[in-house]
Amino acid sequence: MEDLYGDLDTSTNALEKKEALDIKTKVEKENKRLRDELAQLQEQNRQLGAANKQLENSISTLFATAQLELGRKDKEIKRLRSQLEGREAA
Repeated sequence: MEDLYGDLDTSTNALEKKEALDIKTKVEKENKRLRDELAQLQEQNRQLGAANKQLENSISTLFATAQLELGRKDKEIKRLRSQLEGREAA
């Protein structure tokens, strides 16, 4: 009787090993895919960070230029008003 069921455990173990190997293969493929995706996202994040920094610098420069231009325009308006008042007084 033992001989009849003697290799049943062996075939069950072989099946379990095959299933475990299949699962391991799937997990390794998924792991590689996720690592590749992570690397891609990290590179994209680096590029976006660099673009963001460049945009921050550009906006800062534009704001400073706009402030200087507003100051120049204010001085010109004051000069023209003063000139106009001088003509009206004369």
